[in-house]
Amino acid sequence: MAPDMRAGWVGVVGAWTMLASGLSGCIDYFAEPPTLPPRPADAEADRVPEARDAAASRTPDAARSRCVASPERCNGRDDDCDRRVDESPEVTCPIPARNAASAESVCVAGACVLACNPGQHDVDGDYDNGCEYLCAPFDAPETDAREACNGRDDDCDGEVDEAADLEPPLAPERPGICAGAAMVCIDGDWQEPSPEALPRGESDEARCDALDNDCDGAVDEGLTGCDCALDAGEIRCEQGCDEIDDDGDGRSDEGCPYFVACGPGQPQLDAVPPCNGCPEGTAVPVGWVCIPAGEFVMGSPAEEVGRENDEGPRRTVQISRPFLMTATEVTQAEWRAMFDSIPAGSDPCPECPVTWINWFEAVEYAERRSAILEVWDPRAIPCYERVGCGGVPGEGLVCDAVDRVAGCHGFRLPTEAEWEYAARAGTSTRFWTGDAEESLEGAAWHLENSGPMIRPAGGLQANRWGLVGVHGNAAEFVEDWYGLYRPAPPGQPLVDPVGEGDNRCNGVDGRNCSVVRGGAYFSSPNQLRVADREVIRPFERFPVVGFRLVLTLP
Repeated sequence: MAPDMRAGWVGVVGAWTMLASGLSGCIDYFAEPPTLPPRPADAEADRVPEARDAAASRTPDAARSRCVASPERCNGRDDDCDRRVDESPEVTCPIPARNAASAESVCVAGACVLACNPGQHDVDGDYDNGCEYLCAPFDAPETDAREACNGRDDDCDGEVDEAADLEPPLAPERPGICAGAAMVCIDGDWQEPSPEALPRGESDEARCDALDNDCDGAVDEGLTGCDCALDAGEIRCEQGCDEIDDDGDGRSDEGCPYFVACGPGQPQLDAVPPCNGCPEGTAVPVGWVCIPAGEFVMGSPAEEVGRENDEGPRRTVQISRPFLMTATEVTQAEWRAMFDSIPAGSDPCPECPVTWINWFEAVEYAERRSAILEVWDPRAIPCYERVGCGGVPGEGLVCDAVDRVAGCHGFRLPTEAEWEYAARAGTSTRFWTGDAEESLEGAAWHLENSGPMIRPAGGLQANRWGLVGVHGNAAEFVEDWYGLYRPAPPGQPLVDPVGEGDNRCNGVDGRNCSVVRGGAYFSSPNQLRVADREVIRPFERFPVVGFRLVLTLP
């Protein structure tokens, strides 16, 4: 399907995306305290009766002549001889020390009273011991009162079981990162912390780091190709059966159970995965298969049901070198192990193909895998040269330019020819399962059997070379830019072709488009055909597009 015909595919994706203050534990043991009288106005306070009557029997001048001025105090008298009683701000009232930060003292009717903060009252009316707190049960706090994990406000500060004041005991001896961890006060009781609440903790193992992150007594279990150790603070993983101590732990080849070494023990002709007839000595990690070199006819015949014009002309293509390929798409767990996050917009599903990534971000993941490869394989050469990259992986990272390094030995996206060759696995029908759409049952998730949701990678029928999910579930980026096929030379195959792009991306001149293969969980069965080509812009991110990796053998 030509780029300007892709609006329907992208439109469906877009439409799908659019659809897509009281005290705890306290008991009031006291009656509601009496309402305090209103605070006297600062400018005019009433005199006490005695002073008022005495003043009435004398002339003002005579009263003032007999008054000896002194500082005004809260006592109901005119101490400073200004004909005002207990006026503010001249009069002051001390505040009990233990309430200095939680109460205000005011002069009312010739006596200092406490204006307590919310949640506090001077319950017993004793000014000197300050505002009591409505704790349950009431007990005036001692200077050494400490909070305990019991669901009560033990220190009468208005908070219950505050973590800063607790002294947590250590949890019972547990394995992994939980060893020696402090317990946590939850609902008034000390409880062991969950692994995910601790630094580097996880509910399930998600990264190769030689640590028991889920506190179950096993290290890196369930992760593909993990056999790692901590060496001088760095994580190093054993790679291959080569009699070399790759991870620096003093042992060699302890990771061999994670690899299959192709050789006499593996049948070389028409072999079952993972070797598939690849050269003797090839080390194939668990979760990968070796795709042998060979020839095939790329594209679809004119009579194929559902064929689009950009699937031809058919041409014979030679894949000149074997390569390793992931048996499924890269998963969300593998992405998280690399970037410590999942792409923005994703719903957590560790075993599902990672989606919501663009073409540049798939390349970034491959390059970071290649950097790890360089640590243990001196022959490793990264596969991409990138210019002007910016942004966060999984949130919209883009680059000004990306070029493939010729003869690289690193992780990369498959070319469009490699993807179709591997997906066909020797077949020439609409799907590797046959021509009928019914043949996809058990081998693909699509619009008619999946519903609007992505499914875990794997768990379906694999093609003859051991690849799972090449039809449906998550569509897959390939390395090439989109362009019309060029025919093979007369009587000769095209050798390792790479699409160079036609600088027309969805009708916009001067840009290249990315090619997406395999169809997705909301695609019609016709869009799952091996020869079908879909086109999106390299910076676009969709919930249905992921990728798998290849590694060219040196």
